[in-house]
Amino acid sequence: MAEESGEPSDGMTQPSREKPQWVRLLPGFLLLLVGSLPWLSTVLPQWGTMLRQWGKILWQWCLGSWQWVLFLLWLLPGFLFLLVESWPWLSTVLPQWGERLSQKRKAAGRWCKEWMGGLPLFAAIAIWAVLGIIAFLLAMWWLGRVPFWQLKLDPRKHAENIVKIALTLVGGVGAVAYLVIKYQERQQAGRAEKREKDRLVDTKVQDAINQLGSDKASTRIAGVYALADIADTYRGGYRQRVVDILCGYLRSDRETYPLGEDGKPATGRPRSGDADKAVESTILSVMCDRLRKERKDDKTGKTTVRQTVDDDQLWCDCEFDLHEATFHEIVDLLYFTFECVPNFLGTKFERGAGFVRARFTGMACFIGARFTGVAYFRGARFTGDADFRLARFTGDADFRWADFAGDVDFGGAEFRGSATFSGIQGKLLFEECKFNEIYRDVYEWGPIPIPEDNDGLPAGAVWKDFQEEDGKDGGTTNR
Repeated sequence: MAEESGEPSDGMTQPSREKPQWVRLLPGFLLLLVGSLPWLSTVLPQWGTMLRQWGKILWQWCLGSWQWVLFLLWLLPGFLFLLVESWPWLSTVLPQWGERLSQKRKAAGRWCKEWMGGLPLFAAIAIWAVLGIIAFLLAMWWLGRVPFWQLKLDPRKHAENIVKIALTLVGGVGAVAYLVIKYQERQQAGRAEKREKDRLVDTKVQDAINQLGSDKASTRIAGVYALADIADTYRGGYRQRVVDILCGYLRSDRETYPLGEDGKPATGRPRSGDADKAVESTILSVMCDRLRKERKDDKTGKTTVRQTVDDDQLWCDCEFDLHEATFHEIVDLLYFTFECVPNFLGTKFERGAGFVRARFTGMACFIGARFTGVAYFRGARFTGDADFRLARFTGDADFRWADFAGDVDFGGAEFRGSATFSGIQGKLLFEECKFNEIYRDVYEWGPIPIPEDNDGLPAGAVWKDFQEEDGKDGGTTNR
């Protein structure tokens, strides 16, 4: 946009731009430097002499106390060994401490900001000037090794030093006042700029939503890419907002008339199911690009999965709420990474779903999900619990080499097709889980224990004749 790039429009002269921040702050820094030059000219040599003296003292101590040096070198490996052994515990405790310190720091910062913001400008300058004088006196006391209250100067003998100190104090107070005023101006300009930016982004989001609500598939596809571009460009809260909009679209009824300006269904042509499948495929493709994180083999270090977007454009840390959504297209989530808990409660996968080698950080919710086609969870990794209660697998279910760090609950689930659990890792629960009796010899249990008194099924599971049940209901088993 011309507003953002700052390019002239219609051949007219460019408007005057605001000066950069360093240009506005330059006079204050120059004033501070000139005022503190008399003091720095006398202090810097003292600091250099003091550092050299400390270096000599340290070197002499090392030469005269070589036994202690050897003792410290002996203790260093022990300390490192203790650190390595205790690191698993520290890795869990330190983040909690860091979070608490961060919360306290933020609370103190908010209090200082509110307190200083409620003061008049003159009072804020006076407080900063007093703090600067106190810091100066403390520095003089530390360098002189005498109490700061004994810093007395004879006007007759030390007139030059008095002038230097006075100039330093005056220059410091003036610089502080100048910086405070410029800081307030910058804050006001920053808030105005942020409001304008938020207004422009909100306008773009609304335009993309209007495109997504169009009765033309091409316009809806353009709206999907517009939302993805907003999430990639502005990030922050806008990324989760875009994800919520796209998930809401997938959860909506997409076979009805579009709404008119009066909020009622328009009397025009209804949406085409085939056309909406193209929009759905576009959304899945956009999610695929931003949920596939680069992976490397732990043993060889070679890259096994390559991502198609930059690290700051990934959506792995976003929350995906897809409950009661219906997917009419094949859902291929190969190598996906979900760092938040995805919600697939009651989700319908009409043409199959692929979660091959996907990673679920935390709990994965598939309660009541419907897998009409094939369901691939081969090599998937679940770092938390996985809930498949009341799920229905009409087609084949492949859980080979899946890694479950927590419990996996298949309570009340139905496997109407074949299922494979070879090489699976984790604790699986099959309470009241139903398996199709006609595929008795097809199921592969792998390491899952099969008790002798449960007719060849895991504990809690039962056989079910789904053909007989579908015959009573007037339906057929989809195989």
